[in-house]
Amino acid sequence: MCKCAWQEYFDVRSRTCGIWYKTIQPQISLRPWVDSIQMSTLYIKLAMRLRSGHILGNKFGYLMKKVESPNCRDCGVVEDIQHVVLECARNERLRLNYFKVFEYNAGQINTILAYPSSDEATMMFKLTDICLRNNVDD
Repeated sequence: MCKCAWQEYFDVRSRTCGIWYKTIQPQISLRPWVDSIQMSTLYIKLAMRLRSGHILGNKFGYLMKKVESPNCRDCGVVEDIQHVVLECARNERLRLNYFKVFEYNAGQINTILAYPSSDEATMMFKLTDICLRNNVDD
């Protein structure tokens, strides 16, 4: 009964907040996904941030009033996770190396994040970690 009530609340609430997360995790789970996997703390943090849409970048920093612009300093477009991992010119070489193993596109990010223990997700966490460090370092 509690699970049904929580799912109903989740469904209603996701219409206005958490739409991104709803596309990744459409049904609530009685057990957290992290209970059943072996993953480094860093990748668990990245997975949680990616799945919730709170990845550290200019878009999020701008929303938190930490940076003056939500745009990528290299490309001039909004710096969200899709841009950092899939589009940013700064990460082109890294992306090409990883894409030899897995083909990504914007529509597949949600599918990959829905299965955080998959090889594709692990590769995406690794690529995201490197890209984000690459965007901070200068």
